Amino acid sequence: MNLSSQTSSNIVEMQVQAYNDREGNLNYYDCPICKNKGNVAYINQNGDYSVRQCPCIVQRRIIQRTRQSGMGLLLEKNFDNFESNSEYQKAFCKVAKSFINQIKSGNKPWMMLCGQSGSGKTHICAATCNVLLKSGFEVYYMPWVDDSKQLKRLTMDEVQYRERMEQLQTVPVLYIDDLFKSGKTDADKSIAFELLNSRINRDNITVISTEMLLTDLLEIDEAIFSRLIEKCGAHISKVSKDMSKNYRLRGVL
Repeated sequence: MNLSSQTSSNIVEMQVQAYNDREGNLNYYDCPICKNKGNVAYINQNGDYSVRQCPCIVQRRIIQRTRQSGMGLLLEKNFDNFESNSEYQKAFCKVAKSFINQIKSGNKPWMMLCGQSGSGKTHICAATCNVLLKSGFEVYYMPWVDDSKQLKRLTMDEVQYRERMEQLQTVPVLYIDDLFKSGKTDADKSIAFELLNSRINRDNITVISTEMLLTDLLEIDEAIFSRLIEKCGAHISKVSKDMSKNYRLRGVL
Protein backbone atom coordinates (compact mmCIF):
# COMPACT_ATOMS: atom_id res chain seq x y z
CA MET A 1 0.00 0.00 0.00
CA ASN A 2 1.47 3.34 -1.01
CA LEU A 3 1.44 6.40 1.22
CA SER A 4 -1.52 7.96 -0.59
CA SER A 5 -3.64 4.83 -0.19
CA GLN A 6 -2.69 4.50 3.45
CA THR A 7 -3.63 8.12 4.10
CA SER A 8 -6.95 7.62 2.34
CA SER A 9 -7.63 4.50 4.40
CA ASN A 10 -6.83 6.35 7.62
CA ILE A 11 -9.22 9.14 6.66
CA VAL A 12 -12.04 6.63 6.02
CA GLU A 13 -11.35 4.94 9.36
CA MET A 14 -11.53 8.29 11.14
CA GLN A 15 -14.78 9.15 9.37
CA VAL A 16 -16.29 5.82 10.42
CA GLN A 17 -15.09 6.26 13.99
CA ALA A 18 -16.34 9.84 14.18
CA TYR A 19 -19.80 8.86 12.94
CA ASN A 20 -20.10 5.85 15.24
CA ASP A 21 -19.00 7.89 18.26
CA ARG A 22 -21.67 10.53 17.68
CA GLU A 23 -24.82 10.38 19.85
CA GLY A 24 -28.24 10.32 18.22
CA ASN A 25 -31.69 11.17 19.53
CA LEU A 26 -33.96 8.29 18.46
CA ASN A 27 -36.43 7.18 21.13
CA TYR A 28 -38.00 3.95 22.44
CA TYR A 29 -34.72 2.09 22.93
CA ASP A 30 -31.20 2.91 24.16
CA CYS A 31 -28.85 1.25 21.68
CA PRO A 32 -25.13 0.88 22.52
CA ILE A 33 -24.32 -0.04 18.90
CA CYS A 34 -25.54 3.03 16.99
CA LYS A 35 -25.85 5.32 20.04
CA ASN A 36 -29.46 6.02 19.01
CA LYS A 37 -28.72 7.28 15.50
CA GLY A 38 -30.35 4.33 13.74
CA ASN A 39 -27.38 3.76 11.45
CA VAL A 40 -23.86 2.41 11.78
CA ALA A 41 -20.89 3.47 9.66
CA TYR A 42 -18.46 0.88 8.30
CA ILE A 43 -15.79 0.36 5.64
CA ASN A 44 -17.21 -1.61 2.72
CA GLN A 45 -15.43 -4.23 0.64
CA ASN A 46 -14.04 -1.53 -1.63
CA GLY A 47 -12.49 0.27 1.31
CA ASP A 48 -15.01 3.12 1.10
CA TYR A 49 -17.10 4.75 3.82
CA SER A 50 -20.64 3.33 4.01
CA VAL A 51 -23.61 3.43 6.36
CA ARG A 52 -26.08 0.65 7.12
CA GLN A 53 -29.21 0.47 9.25
CA CYS A 54 -28.68 -0.64 12.84
CA PRO A 55 -30.58 -3.77 13.98
CA CYS A 56 -32.14 -1.66 16.75
CA ILE A 57 -34.49 -0.08 14.19
CA VAL A 58 -36.52 -3.29 14.16
CA GLN A 59 -36.71 -3.20 17.97
CA ARG A 60 -37.77 0.47 17.93
CA ARG A 61 -40.57 -0.29 15.47
CA ILE A 62 -41.80 -3.16 17.65
CA ILE A 63 -41.83 -0.93 20.74
CA GLN A 64 -43.58 1.84 18.81
CA ARG A 65 -46.30 -0.55 17.63
CA THR A 66 -46.68 -1.87 21.17
CA ARG A 67 -47.13 1.64 22.53
CA GLN A 68 -49.72 2.28 19.84
CA SER A 69 -51.49 -0.94 20.83
CA GLY A 70 -52.54 0.61 24.11
CA MET A 71 -49.93 -0.70 26.55
CA GLY A 72 -49.16 2.89 27.58
CA LEU A 73 -48.09 3.04 31.23
CA LEU A 74 -47.96 -0.76 31.35
CA LEU A 75 -44.63 -0.49 29.55
CA GLU A 76 -43.19 0.76 32.85
CA LYS A 77 -44.13 -2.43 34.69
CA ASN A 78 -41.31 -4.84 35.47
CA PHE A 79 -40.43 -7.49 38.03
CA ASP A 80 -38.17 -5.14 39.97
CA ASN A 81 -40.94 -2.63 40.73
CA PHE A 82 -43.45 -5.31 41.77
CA GLU A 83 -43.98 -5.83 45.50
CA SER A 84 -44.11 -9.59 45.94
CA ASN A 85 -44.73 -9.75 49.69
CA SER A 86 -47.32 -12.52 49.73
CA GLU A 87 -47.13 -16.13 48.64
CA TYR A 88 -49.62 -15.71 45.78
CA GLN A 89 -47.61 -12.76 44.41
CA LYS A 90 -44.43 -14.84 44.59
CA ALA A 91 -46.32 -17.58 42.76
CA PHE A 92 -47.26 -15.09 40.02
CA CYS A 93 -43.60 -14.19 39.56
CA LYS A 94 -42.46 -17.81 39.55
CA VAL A 95 -44.98 -18.80 36.88
CA ALA A 96 -44.17 -15.75 34.76
CA LYS A 97 -40.41 -16.33 34.85
CA SER A 98 -40.87 -20.00 33.98
CA PHE A 99 -43.10 -18.94 31.08
CA ILE A 100 -40.44 -16.50 29.82
CA ASN A 101 -37.71 -19.14 30.06
CA GLN A 102 -39.84 -21.58 28.06
CA ILE A 103 -40.27 -19.02 25.30
CA LYS A 104 -36.56 -18.20 25.27
CA SER A 105 -35.98 -21.95 24.84
CA GLY A 106 -38.04 -21.87 21.65
CA ASN A 107 -41.38 -23.08 23.01
CA LYS A 108 -44.69 -21.23 22.71
CA PRO A 109 -46.73 -21.82 25.88
CA TRP A 110 -49.52 -19.60 27.14
CA MET A 111 -49.82 -18.01 30.58
CA MET A 112 -52.89 -17.12 32.64
CA LEU A 113 -53.21 -15.37 36.01
CA CYS A 114 -56.63 -15.67 37.66
CA GLY A 115 -58.60 -14.34 40.60
CA GLN A 116 -58.87 -11.38 42.92
CA SER A 117 -58.91 -7.91 41.40
CA GLY A 118 -55.99 -5.71 42.45
CA SER A 119 -53.74 -8.63 43.34
CA GLY A 120 -51.02 -7.76 40.82
CA LYS A 121 -52.09 -9.86 37.83
CA THR A 122 -51.92 -7.01 35.33
CA HIS A 123 -48.54 -5.84 36.64
CA ILE A 124 -46.96 -9.29 36.23
CA CYS A 125 -48.57 -9.91 32.84
CA ALA A 126 -47.33 -6.52 31.63
CA ALA A 127 -43.85 -7.13 33.08
CA THR A 128 -43.78 -10.47 31.26
CA CYS A 129 -44.80 -8.86 27.98
CA ASN A 130 -42.14 -6.19 28.41
CA VAL A 131 -39.45 -8.86 28.75
CA LEU A 132 -40.70 -10.49 25.55
CA LEU A 133 -40.84 -7.10 23.87
CA LYS A 134 -37.19 -6.45 24.67
CA SER A 135 -36.38 -9.92 23.34
CA GLY A 136 -37.74 -8.91 19.93
CA PHE A 137 -41.36 -10.10 20.05
CA GLU A 138 -44.17 -7.92 18.80
CA VAL A 139 -46.73 -7.57 21.58
CA TYR A 140 -50.32 -6.34 21.34
CA TYR A 141 -52.39 -5.31 24.35
CA MET A 142 -56.10 -6.22 24.29
CA PRO A 143 -58.18 -4.75 27.11
CA TRP A 144 -61.04 -7.23 26.93
CA VAL A 145 -63.72 -4.83 28.18
CA ASP A 146 -63.13 -2.31 25.39
CA ASP A 147 -62.09 -4.59 22.55
CA SER A 148 -64.80 -7.21 23.01
CA LYS A 149 -67.42 -4.44 22.88
CA GLN A 150 -65.83 -3.11 19.70
CA LEU A 151 -65.83 -6.57 18.11
CA LYS A 152 -69.49 -7.07 19.00
CA ARG A 153 -70.32 -3.77 17.28
CA LEU A 154 -68.27 -4.77 14.25
CA THR A 155 -70.24 -7.98 13.73
CA MET A 156 -72.63 -5.78 11.72
CA ASP A 157 -69.80 -5.14 9.24
CA GLU A 158 -68.19 -8.41 8.17
CA VAL A 159 -65.19 -6.78 6.47
CA GLN A 160 -64.21 -4.61 9.45
CA TYR A 161 -64.86 -7.47 11.87
CA ARG A 162 -62.58 -9.80 9.89
CA GLU A 163 -59.82 -7.18 9.70
CA ARG A 164 -59.90 -6.54 13.43
CA MET A 165 -60.11 -10.22 14.36
CA GLU A 166 -57.27 -11.06 11.98
CA GLN A 167 -55.06 -8.51 13.70
CA LEU A 168 -55.75 -10.07 17.09
CA GLN A 169 -55.34 -13.61 15.80
CA THR A 170 -52.00 -13.10 14.07
CA VAL A 171 -49.94 -10.84 16.35
CA PRO A 172 -47.00 -12.90 17.74
CA VAL A 173 -47.82 -12.11 21.39
CA LEU A 174 -51.29 -11.04 22.55
CA TYR A 175 -52.00 -9.91 26.09
CA ILE A 176 -55.71 -10.19 26.92
CA ASP A 177 -56.39 -8.17 30.07
CA ASP A 178 -59.50 -8.98 32.16
CA LEU A 179 -60.97 -11.76 30.04
CA PHE A 180 -64.78 -11.96 30.47
CA LYS A 181 -64.91 -8.95 32.80
CA SER A 182 -67.47 -7.18 30.57
CA GLY A 183 -69.87 -10.12 30.43
CA LYS A 184 -70.41 -13.77 29.69
CA THR A 185 -73.03 -13.60 26.96
CA ASP A 186 -73.15 -15.92 23.97
CA ALA A 187 -71.56 -13.13 21.93
CA ASP A 188 -68.69 -12.82 24.42
CA LYS A 189 -68.13 -16.57 24.40
CA SER A 190 -68.26 -16.73 20.61
CA ILE A 191 -65.62 -13.99 20.24
CA ALA A 192 -63.40 -15.54 22.89
CA PHE A 193 -63.59 -19.00 21.32
CA GLU A 194 -62.90 -17.74 17.81
CA LEU A 195 -59.93 -15.67 18.96
CA LEU A 196 -58.35 -18.21 21.30
CA ASN A 197 -58.91 -21.21 19.02
CA SER A 198 -57.35 -19.38 16.08
CA ARG A 199 -54.32 -18.41 18.13
CA ILE A 200 -53.89 -22.02 19.18
CA ASN A 201 -54.05 -23.18 15.56
CA ARG A 202 -51.56 -20.49 14.51
CA ASP A 203 -49.28 -21.36 17.46
CA ASN A 204 -49.14 -17.76 18.68
CA ILE A 205 -48.26 -16.84 22.26
CA THR A 206 -51.05 -15.54 24.49
CA VAL A 207 -50.95 -13.99 27.97
CA ILE A 208 -54.22 -13.70 29.89
CA SER A 209 -55.34 -12.05 33.10
CA THR A 210 -58.86 -12.59 34.42
CA GLU A 211 -60.82 -12.12 37.60
CA MET A 212 -62.48 -15.43 36.88
CA LEU A 213 -61.35 -18.48 38.85
CA LEU A 214 -60.88 -21.79 37.02
CA THR A 215 -64.29 -23.01 38.19
CA ASP A 216 -65.84 -19.80 36.81
CA LEU A 217 -64.20 -20.33 33.42
CA LEU A 218 -65.43 -23.92 33.30
CA GLU A 219 -68.98 -22.75 33.99
CA ILE A 220 -68.75 -20.07 31.29
CA ASP A 221 -67.69 -22.44 28.52
CA GLU A 222 -66.13 -25.90 28.72
CA ALA A 223 -64.55 -25.67 25.25
CA ILE A 224 -62.77 -22.39 26.08
CA PHE A 225 -61.76 -23.67 29.52
CA SER A 226 -60.25 -26.91 28.18
CA ARG A 227 -58.22 -25.04 25.56
CA LEU A 228 -56.85 -22.61 28.14
CA ILE A 229 -55.88 -25.45 30.48
CA GLU A 230 -54.17 -27.36 27.66
CA LYS A 231 -52.21 -24.39 26.28
CA CYS A 232 -51.19 -22.85 29.62
CA GLY A 233 -50.27 -26.11 31.30
CA ALA A 234 -48.12 -25.32 34.33
CA HIS A 235 -48.20 -21.59 33.56
CA ILE A 236 -51.43 -20.88 35.45
CA SER A 237 -51.49 -19.12 38.81
CA LYS A 238 -54.60 -18.19 40.77
CA VAL A 239 -55.50 -16.25 43.87
CA SER A 240 -58.78 -16.68 45.75
CA LYS A 241 -61.34 -13.90 45.94
CA ASP A 242 -60.52 -11.81 49.00
CA MET A 243 -60.76 -8.01 49.06
CA SER A 244 -57.92 -7.82 51.56
CA LYS A 245 -55.67 -8.90 48.67
CA ASN A 246 -56.70 -5.89 46.59
CA TYR A 247 -53.81 -3.42 46.85
CA ARG A 248 -56.05 -0.65 45.54
CA LEU A 249 -58.09 -0.92 48.75
CA ARG A 250 -55.04 -0.94 51.01
CA GLY A 251 -55.65 1.36 53.95
CA VAL A 252 -59.38 1.51 53.21
CA LEU A 253 -60.53 -1.86 54.49
